[in-house]
Amino acid sequence: SADATRLAVWTLANGHYSLLDLPVDGGPGEEITLPPEAGYNGKLTRDRRHFFYIVADSVTERKSLWVRRLSDGRTREIAADVFLERSMPIVGPGGSAYSGVEALFFGRRGDRLELRLCAPEGASRLLRSFSASFVADRNGFGVYGERIAWTEDVGDSSALLVAEGPNGAPRRVAVVQGRLSAPVWSPDGRWIAANYSTSGAGSRYAVLVVDVTPGGQPSAPPRLVEAGLLAGWELAWMPDSRAVTVVGMSGQGNETDVWLISLREGDPPVNLTRDDPSTMVEYSLSPDGRYIAYPAEIPRGSSIWRIDLPQ
Repeated sequence: SADATRLAVWTLANGHYSLLDLPVDGGPGEEITLPPEAGYNGKLTRDRRHFFYIVADSVTERKSLWVRRLSDGRTREIAADVFLERSMPIVGPGGSAYSGVEALFFGRRGDRLELRLCAPEGASRLLRSFSASFVADRNGFGVYGERIAWTEDVGDSSALLVAEGPNGAPRRVAVVQGRLSAPVWSPDGRWIAANYSTSGAGSRYAVLVVDVTPGGQPSAPPRLVEAGLLAGWELAWMPDSRAVTVVGMSGQGNETDVWLISLREGDPPVNLTRDDPSTMVEYSLSPDGRYIAYPAEIPRGSSIWRIDLPQ
């Protein structure tokens, strides 16, 4: 929630998925009543007033975006045909699924995909239009106001680009040898962070950081902030725009942790979950930067069962 006192989490109970709103300090949760067609997907707004969700048409295979007002159950369709690709996140300032309280999504229009914003009670507005093939080749989009950031492969290198508004010309703000993905604007709009990785035997992970002016120009050379990790994903900014958090792998096994990576020279990365032996692949950072929440996978072995079949 906006004040970081509550956490919404999906759970499977009594044979169906439910969305529970839990107090961070402990205590009973409240089940949020959702439309049956929402299934196991959707996002609750931080003010707990609206719920965005996707409905898939089994005949046409199209997916539509809907929003439900929780106070009275009023439901309306926002977009009749949306494009979803889980490996291609769209994030607002700091790494949120929203830009303020507006939902970010790609809507289809002919052979184009439109990046749009929509408030729960308002009409959607166009940020920028792309060809469908162009979007399919991207590794994420970051949005801050009218500015949009994305990455492109250039031979054995990657470029980070920024464009402003529907018709602004894209500008390259960084080019590095290796691979960039999932750019995220800082909460103050000054910085862009992106995942950086190399391939091969000496593979490593780092965070690329670029200082960008309001006009979309880099004000200083981009730098790579080393984290001592082999891989990393789920970039999110701390509210003060001085550090990022990320899920990372530091060894050759499958062990994962959530790390805090300071952008200040000389500060070592901090393993926030070093005392938790469970496996994690995603997490949520509270708006005030005080908490991280994550589903923890705990292996419990296996068992063999005997079932007596009827004669």
